[in-house]
Order: sequence, then structure tokens, then C-alpha cells
Amino acid sequence: MPDVSNLTSDQVLISIIRQRTIDDAPALVEHSYYLKSVIDSIPDEALYGQLFGYVEQQTKFKVGFIDSVIGCEMIDAATGDFFGLPAGAPSLTVQDDSYLSSGQLFAFSKLYYDYRATKLFMFKKMH
Repeated sequence: MPDVSNLTSDQVLISIIRQRTIDDAPALVEHSYYLKSVIDSIPDEALYGQLFGYVEQQTKFKVGFIDSVIGCEMIDAATGDFFGLPAGAPSLTVQDDSYLSSGQLFAFSKLYYDYRATKLFMFKKMH
């Protein structure tokens, strides 16, 4: 679970693990946690779409912004099995903290990308 130091020990989380493919090839593994005090439940059918869209459609809340940190870590055996890689192989990671428009944290996640299919794009405006 990503390190979120501003959570109290009594906060209940909804844990979601999703494996995603692109053109039938493994692309990423997502570990997400939603604060149950904000999002009471997430039905199975919402897991196959955009969860933030579900949050906005089914609650009175608006998603405001996401803080993201990009890093690199070695994967565990379960993630390696999905990617067809050994445990300890490298992975690009993105850790997200998701906030409502009020500034309240409502979800956080860590995404593990298969390094073989990962590309970064940077746009730089020059004058």
C-alpha cells in the first residue's frame, strides 16, 4: 500500500487491484485504495470502467486533482507473473493521491507498468 501519512489507523479502505492490457498484452497493474468514509461502496460493474466517473455520477462529489509521483521499483512475483517477468524485474511506477474539488483525499493508488512497453512523452514549449 502506498505511504499516506495523513490517514488515521481507524479509517476503512476499499482495496482494488486491476490488471490492464493493451492489444491483449499486459500493460499495468493497479493497486488502488478508496476511503470508505467518502465512497461507501464500489460495485463490480464499476471496476470495468472509469472509477472517477463512477464517483462523480453516483455521489455528490467532484474529483478535483491528482498528485502523481513517477518512480521505478522492482516488481513482486504476482506482478511478474502477469507481465511474464521474474520477480525483481524493473517497473515504472506512478503513485497517485486523488483529491476531491474540496481538497479532501478520497483515493490513492500505485500503478506498475511493464518496462518493455513503457514510453514517456514530454512536451516542451520553446518561446
